[in-house]
Amino acid sequence: MAVKVLLKELREERSLSQNQLAFKTGMSPQNIQKIEQGLAKSITFDTLNRFCAALDCQPGDLLLYTPEEPSSDNGDSASASDSKVQPLRHSGKSRSRNAEAVA
Repeated sequence: MAVKVLLKELREERSLSQNQLAFKTGMSPQNIQKIEQGLAKSITFDTLNRFCAALDCQPGDLLLYTPEEPSSDNGDSASASDSKVQPLRHSGKSRSRNAEAVA
């Protein structure tokens, strides 16, 4: 998968259980678990918004882009630097209103 959801890492950093996060987001613990295990095929913007509100973070804190390795049979070769993990981070221009009020 090219995009990994770092939900478990952020949830644990904030000392929340899956049940506590489920309560804060209005989601089921089963959905939280499915997303954390990488079994969800997609998440909606609404779900991403709920996680950001509950975890006090930005979408880029939850998402990690890892380029997929090209298959060896197509003749493409990737250098070691092409396969490095690339975190998705927001620019300072699109900060939330709360962040602007504090700044």
